[in-house]
Amino acid sequence: MGSGCQDSRPVKATQPHAERYIQGAATSVAQQGEKIPIYADYQRLVESGTKPNLAKLTLARKIAAIMLRIWKDEEVYPLLLSANLSIPRMTA
Repeated sequence: MGSGCQDSRPVKATQPHAERYIQGAATSVAQQGEKIPIYADYQRLVESGTKPNLAKLTLARKIAAIMLRIWKDEEVYPLLLSANLSIPRMTA
C-alpha cells in the first residue's frame, strides 16, 4: 500500500463516475441485444447458467479492459472508425 502508485487502483477508487458509465454501457449491451457486437458474450454467459447480474458485471469488466487498452495504446476503437465520427484525442 505504501508504494504510492495510483495507476493500479481500480476505477471505482479513482473515478467513481467512470464506474457508472461502464455499468451503464454493460446495461445497454444487455438490453439492446444483437445490435451490439459484444452481446454474444453476455448471451453465452446467461445461456450457460450465469445469473444475469453477474453476466452484466463480467461484461462491464470486459468493457473496462477494452477501454483501458485503447486508452493506453492511444487507439481508436474500430467500430468508431466506421461510424465517420470526429473523435477527440484522449490525453492522460
